[in-house]
Amino acid sequence: MMDWYALHRRESPWERAAGVYARVLSKPQLFIEGNHRSGSLIMSYILAQGGAAAIRADRC
Repeated sequence: MMDWYALHRRESPWERAAGVYARVLSKPQLFIEGNHRSGSLIMSYILAQGGAAAIRADRC
C-alpha cells in the first residue's frame, strides 16, 4: 500500500484516499467492520492533509 501511495502522490487527495481505502478493504478482515473503520480513518487523514473535508464513518 505504501508503494502505491508513493507512486500516486501527485494525484488529487480524493483519488489517493479512494485508492488507499480500496486497498485497505481488499485485505482479509480479521474483525467485523475493522477494515472499514480503519480505511475511513486513513481516508479522512489523507483528505484532511489535502485540505478537503473528512468522511464521516459513523453513518457508513
